[in-house]
Amino acid sequence: MARDDERRELRRGFACAVAAQLIWGVQPLFLPLLDAMTAAEILAHRVLWSWAVAMAVVAARRRTRQGFKELARNKHAVRTLAAGSALMGCAWGLYIYGVVTGRIVETSLALFIGPIVTAVLGVGALRERLRPYQWLAVAVSTAGVLVLGWGYGGVPWVALLIAGTVALYGLIKKRLAVPAVEGMAVETVFLVPVAIGILVWLGATNSLVFPGTWHLAPLVPVTGIVSTLPLLFFSASVNRVPLSTFGLLMYLNPVIQFAIGAWVFGESVTAARWFGFALLWIALAVFAAGALRATRPASGTAQVSPDASTPAWSSDQWSSRRGSGR
Repeated sequence: MARDDERRELRRGFACAVAAQLIWGVQPLFLPLLDAMTAAEILAHRVLWSWAVAMAVVAARRRTRQGFKELARNKHAVRTLAAGSALMGCAWGLYIYGVVTGRIVETSLALFIGPIVTAVLGVGALRERLRPYQWLAVAVSTAGVLVLGWGYGGVPWVALLIAGTVALYGLIKKRLAVPAVEGMAVETVFLVPVAIGILVWLGATNSLVFPGTWHLAPLVPVTGIVSTLPLLFFSASVNRVPLSTFGLLMYLNPVIQFAIGAWVFGESVTAARWFGFALLWIALAVFAAGALRATRPASGTAQVSPDASTPAWSSDQWSSRRGSGR
């Protein structure tokens, strides 16, 4: 029965991870609809509406409200989530800047680098073990990233910063393992004053577009949904899937974004970048085949990493652990 539960948790985490990456992957199709705004204004609205969505979800369920209160009273968790919120805000801002300035392919490069950093953190910080097929996928994907970086023609600072912040955010979420909704609600609270400050500053400099541009009214609240929903999936999955495995799943997002930048928006892609892109597809194929084989029952047993079954804490579990300092 325990093995069945482990497999169920792992598959649930796998599904949540895929959903998060798919939603993030298609976001370059949405952000250009807000091109009347600056990147700073988009970021501010993204934070405020994400906070509103997260708090609405908390308010809708009594159990979630109790979990949020318990989480807010845990000083260690709040400090850790504050660090996570800073990383999340930085990643959001850098990503929005890249998309609205026509650098979707470059932002996809950042997200190609991120899974490698995440997998390394899983091995180094959490002592996770990679299976042979995972090492092969990491090696092939690393070669692909090196080719992409060479094809970029310089040091992609924006890409490197996004990769680093996303990987560290994943590590924080993995180590703390708080419930997805409650954790997201606390994280966005820390960013609300920053968002309000940005809007006040834009208003004082006559640079504020919304609410003056009313055709954006139906789109601005959607920023909260497209931001919060994948993060909830992210939080739910990172607590169930080994971080090294999750890092490789993160390639779905940049693959989609690369395709959108190249084929939908017509950004220039050199032969070197296409070669690096092909290597990353090979790495994805190796990972997918190995992951499916590893999670399929064999002779009545499951080949699941011991860390894969760690679920997000429920409100009751959180209450019982408050005394432990977590």
